[in-house]
Amino acid sequence: MKEIMGMYTELVMGARLKEDTPKHIIEMLKVMFRITERLPEKYSDWNDRFPEIRVIPFGGSYYFAVQDSHSRMSYDKISEDWTLTIRCNIKNYNHEIQNFIDWISPYVTGSGSNDDFFGYVLYEEDTEPKLIFIEQK
Repeated sequence: MKEIMGMYTELVMGARLKEDTPKHIIEMLKVMFRITERLPEKYSDWNDRFPEIRVIPFGGSYYFAVQDSHSRMSYDKISEDWTLTIRCNIKNYNHEIQNFIDWISPYVTGSGSNDDFFGYVLYEEDTEPKLIFIEQK
């Protein structure tokens, strides 16, 4: 994916956490999505190691049509899995969006009938979004 950095970038994505997602990843996501306030003690350094990706779910600006974020993490009792939905936009100074996608990719399947489709990013100077596909392993 083209490096997108420094200007407003919108991320729209939907994904389902894989059944074998490690518990600590779920706990980290719960903190990111403001479901839980604190990580277990053994993961407390996560805030220091990944401060830039914590802005992802709730970043918003007036550059794009949707100025506030629409993001959520929810547990579905019927399918017994977690889903993530993100619509946000941020100044992507330090590759925050790419870092988030790289970090979450091993633990998710995409949405719809194509498990590889993750979502899209739209850089403020582009006229078309860049689709994001995650190779399933």
